[in-house]
Amino acid sequence: MTSYDNLDSKAKSIFKSEVNINAGKVSEVKCPTLLIIGSFDNAVIELYKQAAELISCEKTIKIVYAASHLFEELGKLEEVANISSEWFVQKLKE
Repeated sequence: MTSYDNLDSKAKSIFKSEVNINAGKVSEVKCPTLLIIGSFDNAVIELYKQAAELISCEKTIKIVYAASHLFEELGKLEEVANISSEWFVQKLKE
């Protein structure tokens, strides 16, 4: 078994997400939730879809095309910022 300390940052992030989903923490979410994922991050896409099924309140999943886990590709972080700000503006109007 691989030590947690030896995992790269992406693997640690996935591990933490899996632990939180399996521990039932996601089902405790009580506010509208926005999940943003890069399209190259297949493992996390499936993980977030599973998490969304456990969230009983409003949830939105946005997949950023041609983006990796940390949105390091040119213009992708800005796209995440736009998605986030538009979502928050909409929520604040409700």
